[in-house]
Amino acid sequence: METPPLTPVEVLMRFLHISISIFTVIILINIWLFYYRKTKRTLRELDLGIVFLCCGLLSWAALGALHLNLHYNDIIMPVHFRLALSLLNSTFLLMSFPFFDHSDFRIDTKIGNGKWILASIATSLFFYFVSGYVLLFSSLFGNLIAFGYNAIILAVLLHILLKTFNKRKLSIVAVMSILVIFIAIATQLLLALREENLFSNHSELVLPFMHISSFSWLCTIFVTLALSWIKENDPKWDNEISIDAFLGQYGDDKLVFLNALEGQLKQGKTAFVIATVIAWLSEIEKNDKSIFELLKENHDNLILQFSRINTINYNYKKGHVNINDHDTQSNVITSSVQEIIKEIKNKLPKDPSV
Repeated sequence: METPPLTPVEVLMRFLHISISIFTVIILINIWLFYYRKTKRTLRELDLGIVFLCCGLLSWAALGALHLNLHYNDIIMPVHFRLALSLLNSTFLLMSFPFFDHSDFRIDTKIGNGKWILASIATSLFFYFVSGYVLLFSSLFGNLIAFGYNAIILAVLLHILLKTFNKRKLSIVAVMSILVIFIAIATQLLLALREENLFSNHSELVLPFMHISSFSWLCTIFVTLALSWIKENDPKWDNEISIDAFLGQYGDDKLVFLNALEGQLKQGKTAFVIATVIAWLSEIEKNDKSIFELLKENHDNLILQFSRINTINYNYKKGHVNINDHDTQSNVITSSVQEIIKEIKNKLPKDPSV
């Protein structure tokens, strides 16, 4: 059994597909290397998600390049070969799942990650042989089995993207992910049906355009994912505004200042908030020791919380704790800091200028 020959539009889209894949891989690998040069982190085996995403993109590019090569040599690609390359891409996506910070499949040991990789390969081989066997009797059901497996992988990827982007306060990108993955799944289904002449493509532009559009946006989402990963894991990116600049914004209005800090807490900038309050209390100690005495206990407690959150972040970056434990402990500290700020607001004189 063979796939149908490419139309001129599909040839153009294949070239675009290959170009976008290679361009995205170059960007992602540079982001990955930049992160390790910047942080000097050595536990790369715990952060291979980007690497596997790049391998998946390269397998897509390889499939397109092979298809074009066979097309220009008047050779039609066998369905089984196309099926193998398609499932190879899904295999790399599946391999990447434990390496996402907010993935439900997160594994923080080399042995555990190795077992997941082997399981991913075995699962894809199983679906390949099942699909290949069914193709001997029914091309429709063989293609639908392969489509189902790819669709499940994309659906799980969507779940991980939604959880990650919501955690990182990128709700617009999360919504985009829903649309892009939905279009990608729909496109794969329509392509499978068209091969069986069960879908009439009245315009040869429709499916290729859907495919290249969803793929382009998916690559954009991958780049956004990588950049947000750096921002989340590099403490230098948290201080979008310096502590001195933040202190200078509010002058003597302590209540407005503390309310603004509570807003920073809601954005997940706990370490920045603690450091800012400690710096603010140090200024109060210099200028008004009587007020500082009221807040000294809170000051000492904040120093303790600052030490705790630095320890938690350090252990996470070194791979000593997983993302769930890190988030749980960070949330506890954030709640403690919220209570400390409320206590400070209650202890301050009612006159905000005091």
